[in-house]
Amino acid sequence: MRALLQKSCKSCTASSIETYYYTIRSLAKLVGRDEVPLDDRWINDTLFERVTNQPKITSSKNLAVAALKALRAYTQGARVKKKLEKWGKFVTKVSEKYSKVRNKQERTTRETKNWPKGGYDAIKKLADRLYKEPVVQGALRKAPARVSFTELWYLGRWLTFVFYSRHALRGDLADLQIRKKGQNYLYKKGAKWRVHVGEHKTVKSHGAIDIDLHEDVSKALNQVLPYVRAKKHEAVRQPHAAGRHDEDDPRDYGALPRETDRHPDAARP
Repeated sequence: MRALLQKSCKSCTASSIETYYYTIRSLAKLVGRDEVPLDDRWINDTLFERVTNQPKITSSKNLAVAALKALRAYTQGARVKKKLEKWGKFVTKVSEKYSKVRNKQERTTRETKNWPKGGYDAIKKLADRLYKEPVVQGALRKAPARVSFTELWYLGRWLTFVFYSRHALRGDLADLQIRKKGQNYLYKKGAKWRVHVGEHKTVKSHGAIDIDLHEDVSKALNQVLPYVRAKKHEAVRQPHAAGRHDEDDPRDYGALPRETDRHPDAARP
């Protein structure tokens, strides 16, 4: 099955192939198969019923996508094409249902378990506390070109918590470009900031999505982005400016620090 997946998805990475393979194996076990058959006959009405009746939306979605991956790997005869149409319609339906849940900022069972006590209010309180820190207030009183990379790190940390206190956006916020470049970026429409997400799990069935950002997030972006742009220009002129490291590319600044970023003054490993 791995070989069939690789043949049908030449652009897929080795890790993606492994993920698809093991999800398809889980799918096959729903109809009593310990190994994935090398033809499509096992992807039948019984399997479809068991996938659609999964107790969790995420399980139905992931298993249905696995069925599509398996069907695309098999010889594309009339029977397979008919199944692809049936499963494709279900994937679209369940993905839309899943997206509605995500857009309402409703959390999965695992997210609920790991969510901080107090939920969004707790994150908002933390964002408010970070905003009042002397280093943040001091930086915001300076001209953008005069802040240090350390001060920019504190501004980015505050902005990160403001963002997450209002939006349950997945992925790394540092991948959001601050201009219309690449797949994921921030842009302004009138007085409001928006996020364009062109790269996400359901992009093939739903296309790119655009999200209106909360007023609090827009205000924070208006405050912080001038500093980000100023330090970006400084880093381009001085690639080894204090706080920068050789592996950092100053020409590819996102709007926010990566979640794995060190404090600029932290010791190197």
